[in-house]
Amino acid sequence: ANTAPAVEATPVTVTQAPSPSQRVAQSSRRRASKPVARTVTMEKALEPKVVDGAAAEAAATGPEPQEPEKRDLSPTMKKARKTKLQATSQSIATWVNKMSSTRNIGVRSLHEWKRRNQVESPRKVFVVLGGYPDFARAMERRGWLRNRDPESPFFDLKWTLQARDIDHSRLKDDQVTNHFQKNREITTKVGLGNNLKTCKWITDHDMDEFFPRCFDLSDPLERHDFVEDFKMTKAQAVLRLFLKHLE
Repeated sequence: ANTAPAVEATPVTVTQAPSPSQRVAQSSRRRASKPVARTVTMEKALEPKVVDGAAAEAAATGPEPQEPEKRDLSPTMKKARKTKLQATSQSIATWVNKMSSTRNIGVRSLHEWKRRNQVESPRKVFVVLGGYPDFARAMERRGWLRNRDPESPFFDLKWTLQARDIDHSRLKDDQVTNHFQKNREITTKVGLGNNLKTCKWITDHDMDEFFPRCFDLSDPLERHDFVEDFKMTKAQAVLRLFLKHLE
């Protein structure tokens, strides 16, 4: 009988998958081995480098400061800057005056104010408010002393831009200002016109005899009179032009 050849058995190796604890241990070992490479790399990076003297000095002192770029300002910007500087100077001067005005507490006369501020008695004092630098310099050249407190009542002359900056009720007989009390009655168009309209009630003269017609347009009645007067004047002009063509 034929017998089959014997087959040699091949050994089989079975690999078991790592457990979770084994995977964690392997990962820890890999992380622990990495700092060695980083340490070597850092040591190489920290090795001293040879550089020339100029480069070392530039690195120590830093970049040289650059000059700011100069640009030409327009006339409008120059004027705005000048106005801002003047306003700042005025604010500083006002603050200084208020701080120094404490020594004038209790002063009741100009003579006493001069004595406390060490000013010669014959010297004149003036106050200027609202600008007027040329006026102030002209007065100082003439020997006048400027009182920089705008609210001070101690002066021989007070020059202001606004009439409301002068308290006429506190003026002394020898004090001079550049504004009359209630001067709007004759220095404004409305004030002058309203006062001239009362001439016929006080005198025998009518305003229309010597002064051009004027109207206060803020008054509804006078605004209506202006419209009617305009219509009448236009009608007279058309009539004159018609009569001129007839001739």
